[in-house]
Amino acid sequence: MTMPNNTLVSIIVPVYKVEKYLDECVSSLVMQTYQNLEIILVNDGSPDNCPAMCDAWQMRDGRIKVVHKTNGGVSDARNAGIRIATGDWLLFVDADDIVPVGLVEALASARVDDKILVISGVERFSGKVHGNAGNCDTVRYCGKDLISKRGGMYCWGALYSRVLVKKLELQFDTTLRNIEDAVWNGIYLRYISKVVYVDVPYFYRMNPNSITSKCVDYVWQVASWIAARRSIMNWFAKKPLTDEQRKEVSGMFRHCQNNIHGECVAGNISYGQLHAMEKESSAQYDMAFVPLPERWMIHHCPKLYYGIYTWLLRIKKAIRK
Repeated sequence: MTMPNNTLVSIIVPVYKVEKYLDECVSSLVMQTYQNLEIILVNDGSPDNCPAMCDAWQMRDGRIKVVHKTNGGVSDARNAGIRIATGDWLLFVDADDIVPVGLVEALASARVDDKILVISGVERFSGKVHGNAGNCDTVRYCGKDLISKRGGMYCWGALYSRVLVKKLELQFDTTLRNIEDAVWNGIYLRYISKVVYVDVPYFYRMNPNSITSKCVDYVWQVASWIAARRSIMNWFAKKPLTDEQRKEVSGMFRHCQNNIHGECVAGNISYGQLHAMEKESSAQYDMAFVPLPERWMIHHCPKLYYGIYTWLLRIKKAIRK
């Protein structure tokens, strides 16, 4: 069973300071072989020519809707798009990226029900897109591991159930400066049964002006993961969960901890620096999903905890070499 061809797909595109790339992105969307689309361009208070470009695209194609709002960041822009979306499925696209003409059709062909998340491949590029459109017939089950297939927990190039998003009252956390899509997926994945990978690329532009260009800053990354940990753990606090879901949320805690301490190792960030960032962020998080011995160490021996954690990560890194 696949998704009917008459099912509406809402494509949400946050737009901010991308006038150089916007036309190329939107062109790739209107040319999709899957035609039943609602393309929502969310102008996030862009100070350049993007607002006028969005309006021009709306005049050219009746499937395009435009939202003009004050600047609130990519999470706020995506949330604005979600609020007005009417499709059964949501697809997020960044305004400086490009998608091959068969992407939506490939994702839709693998879609069965609300319990399956279908993801595309990812190809990074700068300048012009190179390579083919992939093999739409190659579909693989990959558990719930987005990282092994995509190199990260990105939200773009994946087909989400709007019914499930609405039921969960799920939104992107507007307090996060980075990794907001990892938090989104960290929550969404707990309510589905599996992830299906379709071998069609989503072309991700290596834009030096994008927020992800700051990911080489280790302090920035540590602060981002501290905030992400708080967001995920607090979202699940006091929610009714199955034993399997609780296990998966604990796994997300471990994922955050690995990234926080891994960035500390990579950037030679000391316990004192990390402690200062934790204190400054006021990132208190629910400890219900933290194993009791680890919880005790975090509360009573935080410096020892840091030392053991980073030592183990260094050992692991040395073994891999």
